[in-house]
Order: sequence, then C-alpha cells, then structure tokens
Amino acid sequence: MIVVMVCHNNFKHTKDAVKSILDSKDDKTGVKLVLVDNGSDDGVTWEYMQELVKDNPGFIEAHRNARNEWFTIANGEVIKRYPGEDIYLLNYLYR
Repeated sequence: MIVVMVCHNNFKHTKDAVKSILDSKDDKTGVKLVLVDNGSDDGVTWEYMQELVKDNPGFIEAHRNARNEWFTIANGEVIKRYPGEDIYLLNYLYR
C-alpha cells in the first residue's frame, strides 16, 4: 500500500500530518509513505523530508518537484511509479 502526501511549503502542517501517521501505526509492514515536495521554497520542507527518509528507511520515500505542480499532476507522477499497487492520496486542509 502506497500513501501519497503532496506538500507545498506549510512545514508545520506537513510535520503534524507526518507525525500523526508515524504515531498511528506500529506495524508499517507493506506500507510506504511517499512525500512529494511540490516546489516548496520555504527552506525547511524538503530538508525535513530528507531527514524523515533517513530516519525511516523503507517506510518513507521523498520526491521533489522543481516547481509547484497541480495537485493532480504531482499525485499522478507518483501513481505512475507504482503500477498495480493500492494507492491512497492523502490531502489535508489547513487554515
């Protein structure tokens, strides 16, 4: 199972969402969280994602888009990488 989360800046919300995922599941066997930095320019989102990959090998993967793509395009790029997998698109609302 692949869980995709596309992020653009909003470091605090990204961090909170990832923490919730990490805290919610003890057995992560068969699950991969794919984070997409969708052209963030805040100077922390991509760096945070790289730390997560290093701290969670095999569970978290991160990709970076050079620019902010449409949400559907960013998700579609990940979907193409995992043909035949069950894929869940995670979207979060912030205010």
